[in-house]
Formats: sequence, C-alpha cells, structure tokens
Amino acid sequence: MTVMEPLEGLLKLLDRYFGENVRVVLLFGSRTRGLASPGSDYDILVLVEGDKSGGREFWRELFKLELELGVSFDVIILREEEVSADNPLLWGILTGYRVLRGEEHWERMLKRLRKDIRKRKPRLIEGDKQWQIAQLV
Repeated sequence: MTVMEPLEGLLKLLDRYFGENVRVVLLFGSRTRGLASPGSDYDILVLVEGDKSGGREFWRELFKLELELGVSFDVIILREEEVSADNPLLWGILTGYRVLRGEEHWERMLKRLRKDIRKRKPRLIEGDKQWQIAQLV
C-alpha cells in the first residue's frame, strides 16, 4: 500500500461528510518529516468553514476505514478562525507538512499569520530537537 492510498480514502470521507466546507487538508508529523515507522499514524489537520462536527457517522466511517486499511488516522478538525499564531499545534505543523487539499487557501492563511508568528518568535522543542518557528514561515 502506498502512502497515498489511505489518504485518498480519507479525502473521500471528508468530501462525503463536509463537502464544500473543507478549505484545507494537511498531512503533518512523522510521515512528512521522514520519521515514520510502518505503524505510524497519519496526522491530519482539516480546516473547515462552518460546522466542524461532521456528525458521529463521519467518525464511525473513519474508524471503519482504519480497520479496512490497517492504518490509524489522528484527525483534527478546526474552523479556520481557530488557527492562530500562538497555537502550538500550528507550530508543530510548520515543522513539516504536506498540503493535500486547498494549497492556495493555506498560503493565504499563512500570509495572514506570518507577521504575528515572526513577532512572537516561538520555539518548539520536541525531545532533543528545537525549531525556530518564525524561520519556517
């Protein structure tokens, strides 16, 4: 199974349950930083407009997809306005991500956040690694 196969299944689920409300889908974490093991999960950030719940059925279908494919997804769904320059989740994502959907929208968001991120000069520390987040944007 290629890295993209599980992601294609996830994107189809997002289309079914969120439709046009999906603005951005990002893969981040170990799978984008070259640190993934065969059993690593897929860390996913989904930015939506409007209702972010998707209902219980979305989560049930996601669980079924995980069982079917033998993979694990860690999906975080946020409304766009919940993403801010002082959010450590965003800092972690900026250390390595891949845009699966909504590249132009994501670039506009980063442009809006860039000034605040640079002003705050946040650092992210994970074990023995340290990132100067302002240098990543």
